[in-house]
Amino acid sequence: MSIGSDMSALYLRNNSINTRRLNQWLTIWSFWLVPWSFELSLGQHRITIPTEVLLMSSAFLSVFWIRQEFKLIKTLLQDRMVQLLVIWLLWSIVATILSTEILISAKYVVIRILQVYCFLLLPVIFIFHDERFIPKILNGLAVTAGTVLLLVWFQHYQYDFRPDTAQLAGRPFYVDHTHYGIFWLLVLTFLIPLYKVQNEVGRKLLLVLAFGLVLGIFLSFSRAAWLCGILMVLIYGSYQYRKIRWIVAVGIATIGILTIISPRENVESGRNQSIISLLTSLSQPGKDVSILERKNRYKSAIRMAADRPITGFGPGTFPKAFIPYQKVNEMTRISVNTYERHETGRGGSVHSEYLRPLAEEGIPGLLIWISFLFM
Repeated sequence: MSIGSDMSALYLRNNSINTRRLNQWLTIWSFWLVPWSFELSLGQHRITIPTEVLLMSSAFLSVFWIRQEFKLIKTLLQDRMVQLLVIWLLWSIVATILSTEILISAKYVVIRILQVYCFLLLPVIFIFHDERFIPKILNGLAVTAGTVLLLVWFQHYQYDFRPDTAQLAGRPFYVDHTHYGIFWLLVLTFLIPLYKVQNEVGRKLLLVLAFGLVLGIFLSFSRAAWLCGILMVLIYGSYQYRKIRWIVAVGIATIGILTIISPRENVESGRNQSIISLLTSLSQPGKDVSILERKNRYKSAIRMAADRPITGFGPGTFPKAFIPYQKVNEMTRISVNTYERHETGRGGSVHSEYLRPLAEEGIPGLLIWISFLFM
């Protein structure tokens, strides 16, 4: 009887290990295929193929072995960053209960919980059992990012690399040029730790990819991607050279203040013009319709926060809740006044990762988000 019990326990343990390994590869593939993912519309709903399917499958499969890792999860919960994540999720649930659109918020928070589970908890467990887990992800991501970069370039080449056609170059994988411009920027930062663990041939290949990504960021003709790249270099420099930290901080604050108080003069977006016009528009934020629309969203978010400063309007509700908070004299030709699916570039995003939690989850939500940055 004892031998039978031992054999049964051994079988369950081996089966659990095999299931975890399969789960690990599902997660790895979900990372690798991020550059090749695209949105599929299902009526009023949208799903990202294939990454969301892979992540949902990974989360479901983990149910069969995760109980074997409770001791590791308990240790993980002692980490301050993880504790803050738990607080963030709990506050999201509170804000959902008090949301003005509880169904929208509930769906948003469920997805948020799944993302934390699939992108933090499961990878930490996989790293514990396989120290090569992160290099596997980054190596594969470098390859898939490089291949889709070539595809975007090829499509861009067909339009003679004109700034006004940058929106089309990334489709169907990127419906907006800012999306792939920012994505190249993120991949570029991932190459830094990957470069340190490569052999000589691998490093040369990564340098070629890095050059291609930098060129890709420029050819996205996305001013947001350009500015983010400049800010990243400045912030990195401020950490390497402490003496210039205050100069960088003052410079960033000055840019933000000038953008807010700049005089209003609504004209066509600079991306429809030449590269010179694009660059000029950055120094004249009060004359560009894209920047003016961002200011409209920012001010609407602040008014929303003033009405519901503690719990906000609820996670995911900004695209619907901000519409009545717009002022006619601040709206632009690309403003929206209905809650429905709009053409590319006219959706209901707040365009700020700070004002969105303030409007949707109140002051506590914003403070939690800022705490992540300080940690």
